[in-house]
This record gives sequence, C-alpha cells and structure tokens, in this order.
Amino acid sequence: MLPQGNAIDWSDWSGFGRRTDHLPPTLRDIAEATQTSVSTVSRVLAGGAKAANMASNTRQRILEVAQRLNYQPNLAARALRLQRSHTIALVCRMSSPVYSRIAHLIDHRFYARDYWLMYCDSNEDPTREAKFLRELVQRGIDGAIIVPTGADAAQIKTNLPDGYPIVMLQRHVEGLGPTVASDMHQGAALLCQTLENAGARRIALITGPASVYNQHVQAQEMERRMSVVWRFEGPLLKKTGRHAYQMLMRQDGLQFDAIVCTAAIHAHGLLQAMPSIVSSGRTPILAVDDSMPFMHLLPIPIVCVVRNLTALANGCVNTLLALLENQVAGADKRVVPPVSLFPCDIEYNNAFAALLQRDES
Repeated sequence: MLPQGNAIDWSDWSGFGRRTDHLPPTLRDIAEATQTSVSTVSRVLAGGAKAANMASNTRQRILEVAQRLNYQPNLAARALRLQRSHTIALVCRMSSPVYSRIAHLIDHRFYARDYWLMYCDSNEDPTREAKFLRELVQRGIDGAIIVPTGADAAQIKTNLPDGYPIVMLQRHVEGLGPTVASDMHQGAALLCQTLENAGARRIALITGPASVYNQHVQAQEMERRMSVVWRFEGPLLKKTGRHAYQMLMRQDGLQFDAIVCTAAIHAHGLLQAMPSIVSSGRTPILAVDDSMPFMHLLPIPIVCVVRNLTALANGCVNTLLALLENQVAGADKRVVPPVSLFPCDIEYNNAFAALLQRDES
C-alpha cells in the first residue's frame, strides 16, 4: 500500500513482492510500485504533451520510482514498438572541414531532441555511398541527411524505398529533395564582384569534378562572370591543389590576377606550395569559394565565400524532423519547401584589404 501524498516509504521495499533476481527493472515493476498502469508509466517516461497533461502527483511518483530503481529504457524494444530508432544518418565526406563543422552542429541539435546521429563517411565514393544507403532501412535508421556524390537521382532512389525521409545538403539533385543549401549563385556572384573591386579580371580556375553539383555550378558562374585564362579540374583532394599549382607555374607568359579554387581542400593543397609562391615573386590573389579559417596568418591576399553553417545545420534538422512528423498517422502535415537557400557572405585577410584600399585610392 502506497503512503498518501507524493512521498514513498522505501524502508519496506523488497522488490515489490515479485522481483528478487538481478534483472533490470521494467515498466511493469514501476506500474506495480506506483499502483498505475503500464501505459501510464510509459507515457510519463516518454515525456511530451501526454505526460504534461497527467496529474502532477502521479507523474512525480512514477518518475521518483523510476529513478530509485535506476530504470533504463530498453531502446531496442522501444524501437520495435514505435517503429522508430531515434537514429539519423549523415552521409557525406567527413574529411571536409565544412561538412565536419556542419556535422557537429547537426549532432548538437539532434541530441537536444533525443536523437542519435550516425556518421557515414562517403569520401565522395559512389560505391561507399550506395552501401550506406542500402543499409539505412536494414539498420532501422529513421532518416538521413545526404551530401550526394553525384547528380544522378537514380543512385539514391535505387538504394532507398519510396517515401524514406531524406534531406539533401548543399547539393541539389533533380528529382530528389528537399534540399538545404547555400545560395551558390549568390555566393559566386559576390566573390566575382569582390575580385573585380580589387582590380582582378583574369583568373586561373581550379575546380572539382563536374559531376559534383556545387563544383559544376561554382565553376560555371566563374566562367560566366570572369575571364578564365587557365582551368584545371580534378578530384576533391589536397594533391589536386598542389598538382594544379605546379602546372600553373609552368605556364610561361600566362597573365592572371587571381587563382580561384571552388573547393577549400584544393586551396589547402595549393598553399602547401607557399615557398614557391614567395620565391617566384608572383603573388596573385587567392579566391576560395569556401572558408579559410587561418587566412589572416598568411601574407598573400586571400578572399573567401563564407557560408552560414548554423543556418544550414538548423535547416537540415528542422526539415528532416518535419518529414518524420509527417509520417505519423493523424498528424497535421507540415509544409516542407523543396529547396531552402541561405545567403553567403565574404571575408578577406589584411593583404586583400590593402588591395581594395589601393584600388579605391
């Protein structure tokens, strides 16, 4: 018999007369201890609106017993019962500084919502990506945020069932969605305008594979707005930047005002050749369609496109949660936009600022 009020006298507790073994406590144990039903205990421990609508003394009594018994929910059983694992996958190239920072922000947002984030490093490899996608449903993953390795919707559609909740990050693929991305056209236009303000017209362009959507869009925008006097395309690797710069320095008589990298990883590789930049006496502007956190330490003029990573992370989380909520029968369906674009900004170091001041004077 439970005492009156919210307090429970634990001095007479001996397993509530049914559990003398060392098995972990269950919902039934808590229900018997509090003289409530298993469903009531389940609703209280699940939290949310249903728990908030219950009598405060009942809710407090259940939570007190659960804490006293050191109750830990059986996540596997809960997943089977609810058909939800509360696990989300992030499929992208984890070696990318940008995506690793976005992943950190996404992880924090999902953690606050009691979701686990599973990292799947595609490494820009379609075979690895396909394997991860095939196993999402098999492993009971509720949904995924994907940075696709290519622009072919069939790669994703073939490996995922219809209606599976996915959000594309940064790379739009026609026929899939929704997509959360930076406004790449606006960012590239802003970069071109800033270069022109510094007197740069002719550029050497280093870009990634045309099959990668954002690389294709950024390169296309550069070619449309600037005079591209030399172009190099290669994998999204540091050695691409190193190799491109070595080849560029062999182009005798080639006149260019800036080197434009559409991927930060190319710029990182290029800057590893910094001694040759200094010794050659040629110090063109380095423009990067991505952020370069350490650029203020370097003597060469650098200008970067800066993306709002917090907005991108929040956009991905909010969009995927809306898709998951829309799967619940009877739920009010939330409108999910097919594409959510976030504007970019520009950042530059002191050496580039000096060029702007010189050009203005």
